[in-house]
Amino acid sequence: MSQATTNPTAYADAVSDVVEFLQRYCEDAIAELAQRYPKEQRHLTVSYDDLFVYDRELAERVRENPTQGFEWFEGALADYPIPNVDLSGAEVRLVDLPDADTYRPLALTKQRPEGYVAVDGDLSKVMEPKPEGEILAYECLRCGNVTTIAQSGESAREPSECPGCERQGPFEFDRSESSFTDYTKIRVETPPDEAGDLQQEYIDGVVRGDLVWHGHDEHGLVARSGDAATVYGMLEYRQTDGENDRLFEPYLDVRAVKFDTDQDETNVDEHRERFEELAARPDAVDVFAESIVPQLYATPEWEAALEALVAYLFAAPRVDIPEGPTYRGDIHMLIVSDYGMGKSMVNSAIADYSPKCIKESVTGMASDVALLAAAVEDDFGAGQWTLSPGILVRANGGHVILDE
Repeated sequence: MSQATTNPTAYADAVSDVVEFLQRYCEDAIAELAQRYPKEQRHLTVSYDDLFVYDRELAERVRENPTQGFEWFEGALADYPIPNVDLSGAEVRLVDLPDADTYRPLALTKQRPEGYVAVDGDLSKVMEPKPEGEILAYECLRCGNVTTIAQSGESAREPSECPGCERQGPFEFDRSESSFTDYTKIRVETPPDEAGDLQQEYIDGVVRGDLVWHGHDEHGLVARSGDAATVYGMLEYRQTDGENDRLFEPYLDVRAVKFDTDQDETNVDEHRERFEELAARPDAVDVFAESIVPQLYATPEWEAALEALVAYLFAAPRVDIPEGPTYRGDIHMLIVSDYGMGKSMVNSAIADYSPKCIKESVTGMASDVALLAAAVEDDFGAGQWTLSPGILVRANGGHVILDE
């Protein structure tokens, strides 16, 4: 039962407090939302850092009881003083939780934290979005009366009795009087280079509403499959096989998704002077090559390989010749040597220098979807086919290193 129901005065005080917070920290974002609502934008993104600075106690209450906290934010948006605009249907996305409340998938399922949490990983699978019934209408086939029922849980609920004729049906679903929201299912997985071999390190989550279309203008989360992300929500449980089963499957009730792409971007202008200084040196390639793995015993063969790896790290510009061919700047390398020559050491160093890189062993890919992608039929999409991205897709324009 919500705070609004049990204590109206406390609810009103909390909503008033959130309104003041929004006025201080989100005024410009709300003004933009008001201009775009509801056709172009239906959500407001709120930083937990800002909420914590504004009122530590309020922030902790929202994190500990997010269902109640989201009610406060929704009430605050409905009460927000904007002339001629009603934001009562807008969604709130809360992001930027502290590290203490951020987990990898396996740690999340082992520790089973309460409240609002964040999960770091790769968005390894996304189910095709589908409509989910929010309010379903049923027509009594005896008297024609239409009854609407707000839906929750996994299964649709029909009326137990017709209010018109007081008979127990039969009922027929009425599409025209029903309302729907968007629904999809995602899987957040520990990155391949960090995952163990003994357990499946992932957590599935359900996404509803406007958030389904986050991350891509047209295709939403589906188009971001394979990207690194932080997913926010509440850890919930469903029984694996009926109401009497003692075994439960954890899943995430997703309320926000923040992709890590922006964190990998470097402000080139901040380093331009140093870049130009190094580029002007006649021995620039040697300097970079010797910096990759200083502890490596550089044989003449390794010296040549390290120089090639400098080119790999910097890549080359794409050349589009007018009315002619296009030359891509992608560089691919194959390094072959005996055991114990330092290949793994070099691979790890290159991965550390690359802002977006996936390092994987070929033997470890034997049970995966390999390089590109695979259509997989599994229990993730209720027996449907889902597209699982391979290592090249997950790299998303970054570097890929295959060992062994």
